[in-house]
Amino acid sequence: MVGPYLGTCGVTSTEDTMSALFPSNEHALDRVVRLILGAGLFGLIALDIVSGMAATAVVGVAGGILMLTGLVGTCPIYTALGLSTASKQA
Repeated sequence: MVGPYLGTCGVTSTEDTMSALFPSNEHALDRVVRLILGAGLFGLIALDIVSGMAATAVVGVAGGILMLTGLVGTCPIYTALGLSTASKQA
C-alpha cells in the first residue's frame, strides 16, 4: 500500500524509477547524430526516395527509433549490453 508521501512503504520517487528504467547513456554528440539520421530517414520518405509499403514502414520505424532515442537520451540496446557513450560525471 502506498502512503500519502513519496518514499513511504518502499516507494521511490518517480525520478528514481525513471532513471533506473531509462538511464541516460548517450553522449550529446551521439544524440545529435541520432536526431540527424532519424530526420534524414524521414526526409527520404517525404521526398519519395523510398518506395513500397514495406520499405517505407521499415525506414519510418528506424527513423522514429533514432529520433526517440536521440530526444530521450537513452538507448535500450546500450542498456541491455551495459554500454554508455555518456560523459562520465565527476
